[in-house]
Amino acid sequence: MAINIKEYIASGILELYVLNQLSPEEIAEVESLSTQHTEIAQEIHEISLGLEKYGKLMAVTPSPKVEGELFNNLPKRTPNNSPSASANQTNSTPPTKGFSILNYILAAISIGSFLLYLNQTNTIKTSEVTKNREMVACDSILKLQQNQYAFIQKINDRSNQIIKLAATEKYAGIDLYLHANKVTKKNILQMIKAPTLSQNQAFQLWALKDGSAPQPMDVFTSQENFVDIGFVDDVTTYAITIEPAGGSQSPTMANLIGTMTVE
Repeated sequence: MAINIKEYIASGILELYVLNQLSPEEIAEVESLSTQHTEIAQEIHEISLGLEKYGKLMAVTPSPKVEGELFNNLPKRTPNNSPSASANQTNSTPPTKGFSILNYILAAISIGSFLLYLNQTNTIKTSEVTKNREMVACDSILKLQQNQYAFIQKINDRSNQIIKLAATEKYAGIDLYLHANKVTKKNILQMIKAPTLSQNQAFQLWALKDGSAPQPMDVFTSQENFVDIGFVDDVTTYAITIEPAGGSQSPTMANLIGTMTVE
């Protein structure tokens, strides 16, 4: 059974287990999970210790005055109305039933207080889980913003050379730009209007050097506005083709989208 252990512990089911307030099926489930996950077994142990400490902390010894008033208001049953019977009743030890009722009252008060304590504890645990989730979400947003800011700085770098793609006749109307930076040795492809790929196709970048065969570079399918691509020193021209998914070792000239010449 796959569970989120933190959420399971925060649900309050373990407190109910310790108080024996679960169904047999639920008890069996808790005991099974406690053997599989040490975190659950440890939490049960800590709840049990907490209950024991709380019971000792909240234990109340009634004053003789309270006991006397309680016992005096209890109904008295005597075998007859004889003076001797009344005297024996007056001088005898208070009935055991009186102690039982007092214990029930004190137990009810303690259990009620403990249930309030459990409710507050569960509320705190739930709040902690929510807080942790929100912190993770905030960290993710912050990291995304930092990455976006760093990317914007790269785009706005004054060392960038912005080169418009010279599209072939087949791909007339395609609008791509290369942001090339020989200082940082970074290339970014800006895809304003790119060709549509089929499921088994990909874009591939090529580095062209005078007197050398085209050098295969990045293979990508992303059509986002900006894409990081590779950089090669002393390249005069970059080209982009559409190739089978996974790329090729030599360009498919029939699918040449265009070239970008670096100055």
